Amino acid sequence: MEGNTQFDDGQGYLASALEELGIDDADCCYEGIKEVQTSFYGGPAFNMNNTRGSNTDDKMAGKFLDTKLGMGADEKQFGPEVGAAYVLKDHASEEKPIYFVKAAFGGSGIGPGGFGAAWDLNASPSLYKDHLKVFLDNNLRLIEEKEGEKPVIKAFLWHQGENDAQRSNSEKYKERFDTIFTQFRNDYKDYAIDGDGENIALIDCYIFDKGDDDSAHLPSGVSVGDI
Repeated sequence: MEGNTQFDDGQGYLASALEELGIDDADCCYEGIKEVQTSFYGGPAFNMNNTRGSNTDDKMAGKFLDTKLGMGADEKQFGPEVGAAYVLKDHASEEKPIYFVKAAFGGSGIGPGGFGAAWDLNASPSLYKDHLKVFLDNNLRLIEEKEGEKPVIKAFLWHQGENDAQRSNSEKYKERFDTIFTQFRNDYKDYAIDGDGENIALIDCYIFDKGDDDSAHLPSGVSVGDI
């Protein structure tokens, strides 16, 4: 997901978000969270020439930076990786960091669609085959060179926006998504625990507006406290 939240002194968006996350030492979000590094590649899917990346010389080559506000945008914006990095930082260290490889394209769908590019394996270009896979392969090499050992892929995080949200498209959406994730597990099984792609977790980071009854948006048997 390419979308981000903008910090506005008048509205206090950032302060509200940090408060919601229970973050009381926000300075680390400005200075960079060293334990969790992010490599970013993204842009509008309908214009693949207008992309941004954490490596500005060769965007597709990638570059890992301490996760902080402004990645892929400016110092007044932040995406979901900032909150995730803050929560995860206590489970990592500078010697054993956690890495995010973030490939995000605004306006894209799981496809096929009219956005000029889609995640569908059969799309042309395919955001999975022609962009995510190329970008991730390079980033895995970068991690191995830096750490001196082969990285382990623990999870695939999918953060879908509003596109493809039509109920009439739900069955095709599930079919295409299952195909992509099955392909991912097969392509990267050598990086999974015990060489088994089934050990790569799928985390579907869905979006909802917080209301009076949060439980209405949660899976059966799951409460807000569980999250």
